[in-house]
Amino acid sequence: MNLIWSDLCAGLYGYGLNGWQSIGIMLLHLGVFIGLIYLIIRLLIPKSKREDNAMALLKEQFAQGLITKEEFRERKEVLKN
Repeated sequence: MNLIWSDLCAGLYGYGLNGWQSIGIMLLHLGVFIGLIYLIIRLLIPKSKREDNAMALLKEQFAQGLITKEEFRERKEVLKN
C-alpha cells in the first residue's frame, strides 16, 4: 500500500488536480478551519471580560503605587473608550 502524496490528495478531494494544487486546497481548508476556531473562541470570551482583566490590572498597579491617581484616571478613560 505505497501511496504517493498527490494520489492521496486527489483521492481525498476528488478534483483530479496535481500535487501542488491539492496541497493548496488542503491549506485553504486548514485556514478556514483555523479561522472558524478563532471566531468561536472570540464569541465564547466576551469583550467585557477581557476589559475587566485590564481594569483589574490597572487597579492593582494603582494599589501598589506604580502609577499616580492622575495616571489611573487617564488610563481608566482610555479603557472605557
